[in-house]
Amino acid sequence: MRVLIFGNSGSGKSTLARQLADEGGLAHLDLDTLAWLPEHPPRRAPLGASTQRIEVFIDRHASWVIEGCYTDLLRVAAPFANEAVFLNLDVEQCVANARKRPWEPHKYESKVAQDANLDMLINWIRDYTEREDVFSYRAHRDFYERFEGAKRMYTNNVRRTLPRPPADGDPSRTEGRKVEFRSLQASDQSALWDWLHIALWDPPQAGLRPREVLDEPGVRIYAEEWGRRSDIGAVAVVDDTDAGACWMRVLPDGVGLASLDGTTPQLGIALNPPYQHRGLGEPLLREALGRAWRAGHRRVSLTVHPQNPAIPLYARCGFEKVEIRRGYHLMVAKRLPESA
Repeated sequence: MRVLIFGNSGSGKSTLARQLADEGGLAHLDLDTLAWLPEHPPRRAPLGASTQRIEVFIDRHASWVIEGCYTDLLRVAAPFANEAVFLNLDVEQCVANARKRPWEPHKYESKVAQDANLDMLINWIRDYTEREDVFSYRAHRDFYERFEGAKRMYTNNVRRTLPRPPADGDPSRTEGRKVEFRSLQASDQSALWDWLHIALWDPPQAGLRPREVLDEPGVRIYAEEWGRRSDIGAVAVVDDTDAGACWMRVLPDGVGLASLDGTTPQLGIALNPPYQHRGLGEPLLREALGRAWRAGHRRVSLTVHPQNPAIPLYARCGFEKVEIRRGYHLMVAKRLPESA
């Protein structure tokens, strides 16, 4: 586990990081300890020096949690992290937390010195949505949207951190279990047909379509002969068991219900029934989208039934409704421009 935690001052970053470190045996790095020079008034350390210390920390520890509000330093650690947690609390909740903050001896020489700085800190917290620096809401939201690993956002104080391990052997309970991703390969062809069958979603009252639907030319095109040069896919693996997949394929212009042109991949996603509604869909989708962006694609498209409950998931991952095609929403995600 390699986790990044970020958010406004007073959002609970240090509390959450300490809990994760204690419960999971993770090394803990507070970016405050390396972002500033030991001077008064405080002054930011050179970015290169801070970067070097972060890299040394990451090199020394296999599992860790790094917390802070410095987007420029978070970017240094991001390629090595597999999860990001955005504590996006209401500003006044952050102010309330700051008022109750215990003494932080690594930042202040005494509790009196810390309290003397409280008014300035509260003003800083309340400027969060107005600023445009590396500590701002805008910078944090942008970092969150671009992060390609698993991610979570909290809008209230986090009471618990690590999910408790399952009390029984039910494989559908993914909380506290190992979740990894691998490439969808040609050897997965049989499983891909199963996932495509699941992905052909209709309202519950209609039931699952007969499996013979996979023989229809307009359906087969999304999975047959998987492993073509332009095929992109990811498989979610829970405790060494394949749980589902997200895949996409470039088809000729006009071929496929989600066709935009002859270069934009069309996406499908499915989880095996025991793993549905367990929080796997979003990290799986984001993993596959990250692979598409790294492959150089600028857009990805899909179609979805208007009653499909996955629509909010697609929206969270950047898909927007474009039009209705044969009774289905056409949704398109666009790759965000690179940060300056």
